[in-house]
Amino acid sequence: NLQRTIDDSDRTLKETRQSHNTVQSDYNRTQLHYEVSRLFLLVFILSSLLTVTIIVFTFTANGKSI
Repeated sequence: NLQRTIDDSDRTLKETRQSHNTVQSDYNRTQLHYEVSRLFLLVFILSSLLTVTIIVFTFTANGKSI
């Protein structure tokens, strides 16, 4: 009876570890997706600002007002 309880506990521990690893993996994947999305947003904003700066500089250099 004690051996069965030990075996059940071992099995439960193994299942719990597997579940934990799965949840941790899902969390890490979600966190990476979030960070990559933030990075792409930052790149988009910076490229937009650079484009506007180039347009303003081009118009100003040609003596035109915007």
